[in-house]
Amino acid sequence: MSESFETILKTFNPGQLSAVQTLEGPLLVSAGAGSGKTRVLTYRIAHLIKQKKALPHQILAVTFTNKAAREMRERVERLIKDINTHAQGRMWISTFHSMCARILKEHMHLIRNNHTFTIYDNKDQLSLVKKIMKDLNINEKIYNPKTFSSQIALCKRQGLDPENIDRNNFPAYGHRFQELYFNYEKELNNAGAFDFEGLLLETYKLFLKYPEHLEKYRNQFLYISVDEYQDTNHIQYLITKALAEKHRNICVVGDEDQSIYSWRGADISNILNFDHDFPECRTVKLEQNYRSTENIISAASALISYNHSRKDKKLFTKNPTGSLIQVYELEDEYKEAHLIANKVATYCQEQDYSYEDFALFYRTNAQSRVLEDALRSRNIPYKIIGNLKFYDRLEIKDILSYLKFITNAQDEVSLKRILNSPKRGIGPGTIKHITEESQSLKKSFYETMKYLSETNQIKGQAKPGVLEFIQTIEHLKNIQNTLSLTDFYKETMEKTGYTKVLAADNSIESLSRLENLQEFGNAINQFELENDENSLENFLEEMALLAPADQSSNESASVTLMTLHVSKGLEFRTVFITGMEEGLFPLSQNTDDDLLEEERRLAYVGMTRAKNNLHLSYAIKRNKFGKIQYNQASQFLDEIPGKFVHSVSFAKKPGFISRRKNKVYNSKYNQAFPHYESEEDFAQDSNSYSNTGMYKVGRIVHHPRFGSGKIQKVEGSGDDLRISVIFKNQKVKKFIAKYAHLSL
Repeated sequence: MSESFETILKTFNPGQLSAVQTLEGPLLVSAGAGSGKTRVLTYRIAHLIKQKKALPHQILAVTFTNKAAREMRERVERLIKDINTHAQGRMWISTFHSMCARILKEHMHLIRNNHTFTIYDNKDQLSLVKKIMKDLNINEKIYNPKTFSSQIALCKRQGLDPENIDRNNFPAYGHRFQELYFNYEKELNNAGAFDFEGLLLETYKLFLKYPEHLEKYRNQFLYISVDEYQDTNHIQYLITKALAEKHRNICVVGDEDQSIYSWRGADISNILNFDHDFPECRTVKLEQNYRSTENIISAASALISYNHSRKDKKLFTKNPTGSLIQVYELEDEYKEAHLIANKVATYCQEQDYSYEDFALFYRTNAQSRVLEDALRSRNIPYKIIGNLKFYDRLEIKDILSYLKFITNAQDEVSLKRILNSPKRGIGPGTIKHITEESQSLKKSFYETMKYLSETNQIKGQAKPGVLEFIQTIEHLKNIQNTLSLTDFYKETMEKTGYTKVLAADNSIESLSRLENLQEFGNAINQFELENDENSLENFLEEMALLAPADQSSNESASVTLMTLHVSKGLEFRTVFITGMEEGLFPLSQNTDDDLLEEERRLAYVGMTRAKNNLHLSYAIKRNKFGKIQYNQASQFLDEIPGKFVHSVSFAKKPGFISRRKNKVYNSKYNQAFPHYESEEDFAQDSNSYSNTGMYKVGRIVHHPRFGSGKIQKVEGSGDDLRISVIFKNQKVKKFIAKYAHLSL
């Protein structure tokens, strides 16, 4: 063994060293957040080779992403570069899917007639599902193809073929799903293709049908390692267990406290029951965290201790104690977002921080909209990981196109976007026909479509779809000026059938899109309350003006926004977790004990992403489709011991924080928040606005969407107090003070 390798091993803590040097028999490495598990796994593989326990091709190491597998392979190769391995075979360091594809290639002659195969990606799978639905006369308006596709993937993760699924598990689809699944597999077979999850299921079926080939791989893989074992699903578990059964030299690395993917098939019982599957296993705990401050680690450990589905493990760190965790109680989500934007700006102005040091986490994608508006208003660049920026999302672009076309019937781009969204059976042929007739008649596309419909020149399936579309648009145009902007938006959602289709789908994706549309309704309601001139045309103008500001020219220096699920595996100097309210985080539907524990694990993951500073916030009230919803603080906040927390209330009627022993109002630490400078200012900013002293002509104010401006005029009093503000772009906006979300 080279001296450099030995020298590096001396830097390992006792738990890490034990994991690297325990080579024989089953091993469970229970690795807490930030405990260096990837480094341990890499060095353990290199140690096996350097100790001549196995040749590279006799070691199987499985992880969850191609990037992680590539990096691990490169690191192992660097560590063993002094050993001549050229003739010793290629290392099996890969994802489950790549491993299974490699196995299937060697044995295709046993499975199918052809010797090669194609792998269908998600788009290919969806196209195939749509074809089969058409063949079986399954109406896409009733059954969403994406739902069928995701259900097939879920069945395969559970190891279920069409013939052994339980129809009772699919009450909304019944025999139609089983029939479709049968045909889907038949078509894959005819096409010589596998989908992603089929790679795993077919490999396991190969092992069951041809045990001699399973034995071949059992003999080859003397040592097996699996990273992120808490994220394995049932079919991955079955494959791993089958391969490890003979030599039983299996090392699994993971943390049940970070198991947050049950919704996509991950089974936490795989890691919790590892010692039942391998009773002779040894467990090594990696409990020293190298990432976060002592306060953050202690608080996160206290929170996760409320879970029952976990092993006995307690994180500790030798890092400094660090700042207390900041908990903020805000009046609403706008003030919450504004506080966070100001905090980020203050960190960067007063301390050695850059925008990339900050991450903003939220439970649902819809929450990003208010945060994005607040960051834009401060000219703070940001990027969203794992999703599009709010106004770039498909459903938002669709509904904006509806609104734009209703105000401008010449907008052919918007018209063609919405003509078949949701689906109305209007295909490319019909659109081409209308376009050609439009050019011939020298009329707009919409006028031509109406003419062709009236003269019965649109045939087939498209005929009722075109008629339905025209009737919907004409209805909305007729009532546009008779309803408030918020009510008109609701009517648009209902009459177009857009939300009805999403609600019927009932998939995770469709529910997320519904939340985004609801949040867009909140944006419309906010605009209506804050502007006297709140016409649909003016709202669309504001939306159009958002687009240029939404583009960041330097994404490398940007604040990062993401859902908590996406945050796993990342780290930031400063983390904000927003919306910590009952019904939002934890989600209202997660009343089941297992689901509640997963929500708590999600909070634990978010907290342990923070290296130096952690901020937790919640709003007493939050807008839901134009209605105010009052919320209780998340129970997770109450599960964090007060000694690790510094609580601040910016609400007029403090709720949760007022019950905590260490409540603080407007401490010096929070001077970045500009809304209130004393408790007297709280009293001034009451719903009645009877005291208008805080709004004076010439005073500089800040708006979460439009930025900084100067008060030009103050009119009225009480609930009717109105303020005119001129902003930097020389535009004057008039606000009802009660709803303006202005800060001094």
